[in-house]
Amino acid sequence: MFRRHEKEYFFAYLSDFGKSELEFESTVFNPRVRTPTFEIIFVYTQSEGSLDIYAPRNTKYVTDLQQLFADRILELEELEELEEFAGDDLIDNLSALADRDFVFRYPSESGGEAVAIRLLRFSLLGGGKQRATLEADPKYNPKAIFNLMDKLKPPPFNITQAGIIVTFHTPTPGTRTRDRKFKINYPNWCNLRHHGQDQIILEMLAHSGIEETKQVTTEKDSTA
Repeated sequence: MFRRHEKEYFFAYLSDFGKSELEFESTVFNPRVRTPTFEIIFVYTQSEGSLDIYAPRNTKYVTDLQQLFADRILELEELEELEEFAGDDLIDNLSALADRDFVFRYPSESGGEAVAIRLLRFSLLGGGKQRATLEADPKYNPKAIFNLMDKLKPPPFNITQAGIIVTFHTPTPGTRTRDRKFKINYPNWCNLRHHGQDQIILEMLAHSGIEETKQVTTEKDSTA
């Protein structure tokens, strides 16, 4: 492990499938069994509450590897709890996302074409740790998640997680649009990065009122 700027790098070397190969020993062929290794790199940034994984040829296991890192290294029960280790001073206001008339705001030059909510996780009010998650495919109906809410009529709740999909149009006519799926958790965790289209989405969240500045209590306020 080593640290560079705000990023901490963890290197893991795992054994791959064993291989048997023939080798010359003097003038005789003999089989030799060897067990190769492969490298996985975890890049953790505490200030962002982010965790990146470099796992070539193992991309389908990235989420499992992230969960394993959060559990064994950070001692978290859930991957989303990375937010507790983030060092920023912003709180995400997710309550507005329960309104079917909520509008995401982004400039036309951003390349954004459409935004839809595909997942909402509720923390039910009234004491106790009670949560429920609703998912709906917005491909053909951007308001599908709200139709599901109307059908199920959940009791009073706070939103603690939202899954959102942003569609970007491409500059070349006739080419397919590009989708970016991400999740945002209360109070301040998001699996977006601070560059490229992810940065555009972060700015969209701020302009839409999702990201708010945390209230800071001064000594003057506390004695008033």
